[in-house]
Amino acid sequence: MKTLKMTVVAITSIIAFSACNGLTGSSSTKTAKTQLSVRTAPANTVAPTAPSSPASTGGSTAATSSNTIKVDTAKVLIKKVEFHGAEEDSTEFEEGPFVLSLNMDTTVSSIAVSNLPNGKYTEISFEIHKPRPNEAITDSDFVEGPKEDQMYSVVVKGFYNGKHFVFKSARSAEESINLNPPLIVSDTLSSYNATIQVFVDKWFVDRNGNTLDPTDPNNTEAIEHAIQRSFQAFKDNNEDGHEDHDETDSGQHSDNSGTNANDGNG
Repeated sequence: MKTLKMTVVAITSIIAFSACNGLTGSSSTKTAKTQLSVRTAPANTVAPTAPSSPASTGGSTAATSSNTIKVDTAKVLIKKVEFHGAEEDSTEFEEGPFVLSLNMDTTVSSIAVSNLPNGKYTEISFEIHKPRPNEAITDSDFVEGPKEDQMYSVVVKGFYNGKHFVFKSARSAEESINLNPPLIVSDTLSSYNATIQVFVDKWFVDRNGNTLDPTDPNNTEAIEHAIQRSFQAFKDNNEDGHEDHDETDSGQHSDNSGTNANDGNG
């Protein structure tokens, strides 16, 4: 069974108190109220792990030679969002599953709110999840019927060379995004914000910069791998969708963020 994982995450943290211990072994009982958000990267933005892509004419458009793709909507089913600490500890943030709808206008959107214990976080992980037959998924785009081969984790709609298409993936993958430098949650700052960007305009472009026809089944695997390579995470305290470069904030994220996507069975 296949499923894909994805997403853009903005973290806004406001210090609160709870009975949880910090990730670094501290006896502190404080936590941070944390908001997760997602953003679609603008066109022509260089993805962290993907090759350079051809010129495009909008935040969701990719073109090579005479082939053009315009993405109108992109949705992913996500579950098991976790933050991982420097000592290999992890904190469950949101169980899910829930639908992640990517805004093609590149605005930052909130998707979940939870609390994190004080500590150092070096990685965010999540699944983009193919529904199981016994799960109640309200969005019918992900479930076409009761059988497993009628269930999907990613749904993309748009136009290829002017003709409407619907691309659906049933791949399962565990996505891990490095926070480097780490996100440090403590009582010294009043808020934190990190953003995960999704490079949607790279989804239908191969490693050589050629447009992939989303209606050709032979391109499905290449498109799925391109999706898995399309995530980046960075600190973004003002939630403007751009990396913060100040050096004094302990939650800063460097330009060397990366991803590690593993196929899984779900």
